[in-house]
Amino acid sequence: MNHYVLSIVAYIKLEWLKQRTNKNHFAMKGQIYLVAQQAVYAELKKLSIPRTA
Repeated sequence: MNHYVLSIVAYIKLEWLKQRTNKNHFAMKGQIYLVAQQAVYAELKKLSIPRTA
């Protein structure tokens, strides 16, 4: 029962977000993926700079 209720809540939140942003879920997924890739690349750049002691 808990999973059923949470799946309905997630669906409602997704529909609310679609209405608010005027984007479908594929566009939102792509936007989230792009931001995540940028964050990973920035972290990788930070890690690749050698530390000076």
